Amino acid sequence: MIALFDEFEAFETPEAKFARAMDNMQPLILNDSNDGEDWRAHNVTAQQVYGRQSKTKLGSETLFQVADGILQKHIEKGNLGS
Repeated sequence: MIALFDEFEAFETPEAKFARAMDNMQPLILNDSNDGEDWRAHNVTAQQVYGRQSKTKLGSETLFQVADGILQKHIEKGNLGS
């Protein structure tokens, strides 16, 4: 287990990059499920969330496209500041 965690943290293998992409999706999906309420409550900006998602694209272009769609929706709704 330690070796797998070390691989995940090193972010070097394709598997580690995909695992990180999946890990980055979890908070995004949670915020989407409550219609951005936590983002609004904490004055989170789109730039902050895109920063968190920056490695998602390296692990999966498809997951990044999903993340981008969610973020764009919340930018349009005003749930994410600029």
